[in-house]
Amino acid sequence: MKAALNRITTIFMWLGLMLFAIIILSFAPIFFFLGLIKIFWKKTIGKGLDELGEDLRCVAFVLDKLGNVTVFNWLDFSDSETPKYGDPHQTISEVLYCRNKANKLTFLDALIYKLITALDKKHFEVFEPNK
Repeated sequence: MKAALNRITTIFMWLGLMLFAIIILSFAPIFFFLGLIKIFWKKTIGKGLDELGEDLRCVAFVLDKLGNVTVFNWLDFSDSETPKYGDPHQTISEVLYCRNKANKLTFLDALIYKLITALDKKHFEVFEPNK
């Protein structure tokens, strides 16, 4: 009984922390606007754009990991031998790369793989050995 209660308590703790994070993220548009002002305040356009590009790259990377752990992990119905979503240390792109190399892309995987490749032709090259 005590083990079950501890599990339930842990679930509520993580749920509470997740909701807190969502509330903080709801302020992201305001912080983004303020961040733009900060980035371009008394800086050249080129330096400001470089900083903005780096910030956006970092946000995309974190969202990629979040998507891997949540949405993609929850919707993964592939067989047990297919590289899996859900590892918080991997991105969706890393799993897609592994699945593509193993010829295990699902229909949705292939669609997303093609979309990413259309947007960024060299996106999956970073996972190639010797690159």
